[in-house]
Amino acid sequence: MPTAHRIWQRFWFWFKSRKPQKGDLIEFNRGIYEHWAVYVGNGFVVHLTSADSNHSSHGSLGSRRTKKAIVERDKLSDVKQNSTWRVNNSLDGQHDPRDPDRIVRDALKLVGEEQEYNILTSNCEHFAKWLRNGIRVSRQLCME
Repeated sequence: MPTAHRIWQRFWFWFKSRKPQKGDLIEFNRGIYEHWAVYVGNGFVVHLTSADSNHSSHGSLGSRRTKKAIVERDKLSDVKQNSTWRVNNSLDGQHDPRDPDRIVRDALKLVGEEQEYNILTSNCEHFAKWLRNGIRVSRQLCME
């Protein structure tokens, strides 16, 4: 009979290695902050990126003092850069996720749109969780 530790190891391996499904939230670990995106299929994500970037940063809004962001569709591998990533649908236990097809359709409709950006109230995590769960929240700020 497997021990609790062994079961946890198996679960953790599955969790870390599973491929994203349409509508999943992708969390990129950038060191001092996390960047968030919505997986829309075929290796692409939709996410907020700086409106004043040259688009080479692929979502590095973390330290910018911008007040505008652009919704972009990019390859997950391009947004990843040198960071690690994982599927993180952590709000699903408290707020039911929307239908994956609806999440993807709504995310793709927003591509190219300029949006207000505020690190405290309207960042990439707020954007991604709003698309999936219908609520704007950012756990990394620990203020909500």
